[in-house]
Amino acid sequence: MIPGINSGILGAFRRRGITQTDNRTAYDSTSFSNKTYNSVNFGTNTPGSFVLIIAIHGDTNANPGTTPTCTMNGTSATRYEPHSTGDNTSGNDATGSVIFIAQPSANGDVVVNWATSTTPVAITVFRVAGYSATPSSTHGGSASTGDTTGSASFNIAAGGAVVGASGSGQDNTARTWSNLTQRLEENFGGANNRRSIAWNVNMAANASLTISTSPYSTAQGSSTWSAVVLTPA
Repeated sequence: MIPGINSGILGAFRRRGITQTDNRTAYDSTSFSNKTYNSVNFGTNTPGSFVLIIAIHGDTNANPGTTPTCTMNGTSATRYEPHSTGDNTSGNDATGSVIFIAQPSANGDVVVNWATSTTPVAITVFRVAGYSATPSSTHGGSASTGDTTGSASFNIAAGGAVVGASGSGQDNTARTWSNLTQRLEENFGGANNRRSIAWNVNMAANASLTISTSPYSTAQGSSTWSAVVLTPA
């Protein structure tokens, strides 16, 4: 045994993790398109760690688009896999999902701007440690973007992590995941708005792991999902 090398390897392994630090199903104030969540807990700001926020929108009678923005205590976040099912056409309810990553210096307000002031938006907040803040790949889709399966093949490095979110705006049916552990599943912002969040850490290397969420409907307004793959830092 070589103590210095082995302890370093084990130390890096133990430092990797994803911790849920906050969860908001309603925002504190609205100014036009902005949803403000006051005094959000970002967790302990350890060196190299970052904050990941999943935002899922619910029913809206106007198309919220796929360019939402987010700030965390004034720090602009990078947006990954923004999807929205559209504008409540054909009697279906809209839904959308997106993942934001930033490195705010301290706890503070989160502001999400997703086009229309009437859209309910729920956020879940994570402190991520031991992983690169730039995803190695991203996946996701919705019926509006031609995704028909709610699944994709993921290339995962040894010790890697995957964080995924799915939403439904058509019914209140519970979501499930394949090859990813569901951690949160709930109704929010109205009878037909459902969201599910799943993640795994310290995963085995796999160049083609199929991850999927279900039920997944191709009907307008029904289903959306977003996911990021993280590699050890």
